[in-house]
Amino acid sequence: MLFAVLLSSSSSNASIYEMDVPVSMTEKTKESGKEEVRFDLKVDEKTTAKKGQSTTLKVKLAAKDPWHVNMAFPTALQLDSTSTIQFAKQKLKKTDAVRLDEQGLEFAVQFTPTSAGKQKFSGKLKFAICKAESCSPVTKKLSFEVDVK
Repeated sequence: MLFAVLLSSSSSNASIYEMDVPVSMTEKTKESGKEEVRFDLKVDEKTTAKKGQSTTLKVKLAAKDPWHVNMAFPTALQLDSTSTIQFAKQKLKKTDAVRLDEQGLEFAVQFTPTSAGKQKFSGKLKFAICKAESCSPVTKKLSFEVDVK
């Protein structure tokens, strides 16, 4: 299964990644004139999706030391409606997370494709990443293309 994923921050630089699974993205920032990795974002999924059968994929984020996930922030994964994908839950809140701690987070997205072929869906992952001196909210746009048999 091929996933095309658009990952972008609220800044003007957006990148499109199209690759075989798993999809991975590393967020870097420049502080004090040096580049620093803040987190890794990955999407793992099953290798097959079948029309009419429930499928689960996982969205995982790992904070990179000295950064950590802000536990007080209203972390959420909002999935956009589509006529060819039915979601078990369209908005996943932090209480729905499979894992949520300072080292990272994981959401399990359960969906059922209603049509065969290449199906697309998208969403936004909202969280805050912090270190001792600073904390910043982050919104990442996710756009998936699933090959459904």
